[in-house]
Amino acid sequence: MSKAHGYVIGIDTGGTYTDAVLLDYHSRKVMAFSKTLTTRENLICGISKALQDLHLEDADAVRLVGISSTLATNSITEGKERKTGLLLIGYDPDLIAAYDLAVKLPTTHLAHFKGGHTSQGLEKEPLDPASIRAWVTQNKEKVEALAISGYFSPLNPSHEERALAAVRQACSLPVVLGHHLSTKLDSIKRATTACLNASLVAVMQEFIEAVRSALLNQGIRAPLMIVKGDGSLISYSEAIHKPVETILSGPAASAIGGRFLSGRGSALVIDVGGTTTDLALMDGFKMTVSEDGARVGRFETAVKAARIRTAGIGGDSRIFIDSADTVRVGPERVVPLSRLAAKFAQVEKKIGGLKKKRERERRSTDLEFWFLYKENHPRLTDAPNVRQQELIALLKDGPLSLTDILINLKAYHPLQLNAEALIRQGVIEQATLTPTDLLP
Repeated sequence: MSKAHGYVIGIDTGGTYTDAVLLDYHSRKVMAFSKTLTTRENLICGISKALQDLHLEDADAVRLVGISSTLATNSITEGKERKTGLLLIGYDPDLIAAYDLAVKLPTTHLAHFKGGHTSQGLEKEPLDPASIRAWVTQNKEKVEALAISGYFSPLNPSHEERALAAVRQACSLPVVLGHHLSTKLDSIKRATTACLNASLVAVMQEFIEAVRSALLNQGIRAPLMIVKGDGSLISYSEAIHKPVETILSGPAASAIGGRFLSGRGSALVIDVGGTTTDLALMDGFKMTVSEDGARVGRFETAVKAARIRTAGIGGDSRIFIDSADTVRVGPERVVPLSRLAAKFAQVEKKIGGLKKKRERERRSTDLEFWFLYKENHPRLTDAPNVRQQELIALLKDGPLSLTDILINLKAYHPLQLNAEALIRQGVIEQATLTPTDLLP
């Protein structure tokens, strides 16, 4: 293929698989495609493998690289977004409590401060920077990022900007301002959008840096763009600072791909992934867009995005029995038992040995395995405590069933392992029964 024609590369990184496609720039013919497992412990490995499998002969002929991902959406759906502190300026705490609006906010680390503005942009109350500095100083070790949302800040952002200056005097955590993301006057949606954005900055930065490194390893230096939730493209540098705009990026790309491959102007595109199932409606060769803002899980945002229905259920969703003895599926994503057993012979042997156990001796924890992804994980906000260190040391030799973990650490319940932070931050992964394991 001559440089006059050129290529476009598309990469989609989901919770389970990373896909890559090589497209002829002019004819739009698919020249090659690949699929490989997403290496969540080191994203570069999976992305590099996907690119290598395209067998690209002329890296200089690549004109554009477009990427999409469900990593941001999955983080929210699974409740694994980074811990964020939310500073609400001028909001009425009594009103929020009366209408139970706090449940719409994606964090429990929130604080109210005097200030804010009226609908005319006039100062409602003076801002108290000292109280902001004091709260941040007290709570900066409990969170990984901060979001600031002022009442009517789209009309007058001065209190958000002054609050940022006060925060900077107390810590160096990433900070997101609400008026930078939304000009809409819905204060709760704006606060939610700012909070989610702050929680996703590290996730998106890690993903984009992995893509850039993988591209450079292949000698590809073409412009890098990322799909937004409404199907349009933005530069990777903008996506790093506004990752919330990439919510539903993966499903939007799937919908556009479905239209492209089917050639149909009206269609319902269903994308079943490892973590979520997404449905998008195409009408007149266009993807319908929600002006009210994207909704992911229980959170309503002010982000313009494709009108996509996302359900927290996929091939890698956890199957479990709840306290009411009802079988549940999702929304938490885990590693399928079959995948872990294929990689570790001791897991396959352990599962096979359950047949020899009498039914009354079997436990639900027999079918759940924990394994170590990274011992020294850069996301850890605090050094592991003694209990967590014992758990990490126990898993160094490979996966263990939760039953064996509890026995070895002399615990009666998983809560006693104090493993929530290690699991949420990706140090420890879990494997148990999923829909993938039930496929013939």
